[in-house]
Amino acid sequence: MSATPFTVVLLGGESTGKSQLAQALVTQLGTHHALACALVPEHLRSWCERAQRAPLAHEQAALAHEQGAWIARAQAQPGVQVVVADTSGVMVAAYSEQYFQDEGLWPQALADHAGAADLTLLMG
Repeated sequence: MSATPFTVVLLGGESTGKSQLAQALVTQLGTHHALACALVPEHLRSWCERAQRAPLAHEQAALAHEQGAWIARAQAQPGVQVVVADTSGVMVAAYSEQYFQDEGLWPQALADHAGAADLTLLMG
């Protein structure tokens, strides 16, 4: 039976350095400390690039859920010791509240985050 990998989740607004730090952590931990790492990219970013638009209010819950699923898949990879996630559903919940005045995603996003993250780094 293998242990669940230590999971670091980065939170913060756009252009706060989440993606850059996530990649640097994976490189540093893998190269200099010989740890098997998995990088989880930001699902929202890839979704927006594919759709060529920002998501609508009714699309927010699925985006938050999928970010959590990406983290869970990385954690389930055999041999992975550290997962570094470039955000969680918490940021989707924050955007949903900010742009659509919808606070409904918070309970699930916070529960998913608490269940997945061993360390949360807030970027600013």
